[in-house]
Amino acid sequence: MEAREVINIPALSWDNSLPEQEARRKSDSLKKNAASYILRYEQAKAVLASVSRTRDSLQSIYAQSMARVRAVQQLANRRSSSFQQLKELAADPVLKANGIKLVPGKYQWLMGIRKFSAGRSPLNYSELTAKNISIKGVNFEYNTWFYAAVAAGVLDYRFRDFVIRPQGRPKQYFLLTRLGIGQVEKNFLIASFYKGNKQVFTSGAAGNLYSLNIAGISLEGRYQFNKNIYVQAEIAESRAPDFRFLPLKNTSWNLKDKTDKAFAVGLHFRSLKLQTNLDASYKYTGANFQSFSSFQTNSSLKTWNVKLEQFAFRKQLKLTATARSNEFSNPYIVQTYKSNLLFKSVQASFRKKGWPVLTAGFLPVSQLTNVNGVIMENRFNTAMGSMYHMYKLGKMKTASTVMYSRFYNSTADSSFLYFDAKNIFVTQQFFLDRFNSTVAITHSRNRNYTLSVMDGNLDIPVLRALNLLVGVKISNLNNQVVKNGHYGGLRFPVYKKLQLSMSYEVGYIPGFGGTLISNNTGIMQLSKSF
Repeated sequence: MEAREVINIPALSWDNSLPEQEARRKSDSLKKNAASYILRYEQAKAVLASVSRTRDSLQSIYAQSMARVRAVQQLANRRSSSFQQLKELAADPVLKANGIKLVPGKYQWLMGIRKFSAGRSPLNYSELTAKNISIKGVNFEYNTWFYAAVAAGVLDYRFRDFVIRPQGRPKQYFLLTRLGIGQVEKNFLIASFYKGNKQVFTSGAAGNLYSLNIAGISLEGRYQFNKNIYVQAEIAESRAPDFRFLPLKNTSWNLKDKTDKAFAVGLHFRSLKLQTNLDASYKYTGANFQSFSSFQTNSSLKTWNVKLEQFAFRKQLKLTATARSNEFSNPYIVQTYKSNLLFKSVQASFRKKGWPVLTAGFLPVSQLTNVNGVIMENRFNTAMGSMYHMYKLGKMKTASTVMYSRFYNSTADSSFLYFDAKNIFVTQQFFLDRFNSTVAITHSRNRNYTLSVMDGNLDIPVLRALNLLVGVKISNLNNQVVKNGHYGGLRFPVYKKLQLSMSYEVGYIPGFGGTLISNNTGIMQLSKSF
């Protein structure tokens, strides 16, 4: 500013005490120096702007490079969070430009395999074909620009019924084929065909099991409006014996018959600005529609579900609320709730670095009870709250947990011994250099019983890769009956990345009549990392 004033304001460079000629030379010299200074200033300013742009560009390149490094490290440590992340990482143009190949060219086709299992595996394909079932057989799923899947085998026990012994029950055979275009994480259109043998229980033949041959087709699609909003819908038709007629009447494919039709639609909405996630779904199945995702006879079924997640305080607070209508998904279980009943739940969690983790909720609980071979299901509400905090005592790392729960049920609607009970659970963990130790106390109480359990264990690394767990439990019922139990576990490598885990427990649980009943369990697990 001073240099520009020297150039633009003559009085600043003119010295009236000097002769005119000498004053002019001095003025011209001052103006020349000022102009030279301004020129150097503008040149330095341009260099600074160029360096700033280069710095910003380098920072962006550095951030992108570090993100790639972290992704590759997660992959190397087998912590890749999703199949889609692996595919995107393998297609990264910068990695390709630098000659980095996560998968050799001859094995690129393997990137399309989403699932392959032989043996027992869960099936969750769509709302109107096969969902929430377990199969013993083959399950294969492949997806690149096109989609293909096949599953065949025997359903494990009866349909979605893992609590009843399968003796004397006919086996359920199952076949599913799916073919379509698109990617399942984005937009797709998939046609499905399923066929199999399914057990059905009818009200007209109570106590008898029918094993029926059913078949069906469906068309499922998903449209992604943007990365935060998508709609998914499916329509289906089945062919199965009609239970409205006795003896059972075989049906054929009929576009005019609405009783063997079904449709389902779902919406996912996510707002980064509002920090809100919303999922909603609706499903209708006709009275004679049969698939391996639903289980009803002689009546149509309408179900809906809404789930809302709201984050606040920079995602430190998470609130979740759900509401859904009743769904009769297993007729083998005597259900005590009505078709117009709504199941609601509210949960909240708070997480902040250096603070305890707090959770609270009010939600329905499902209880299954086996009474002389008849499975009964009761639903009741429960409230819970917990606090977990990891901190240091001197140089020692420790963690504390406090949990409270309350069951809102009574003997009139439940055979659960812990009806209308209040429960408190407190545990303290110590993480030491040579071993870890845990001490826990559980206290449960209702008007019929009082149960206190003291638990203590040591987790000792015997060798570099060998861990030994030993613990004791002391159970006290109504301050009268005391039983001592114990448990232990062993975990060690067998060969390279093959690991064997074994555990057992000799314990006691409350029984009717004010007694503690022996409850012994044992688990052996063999796992391998690839």
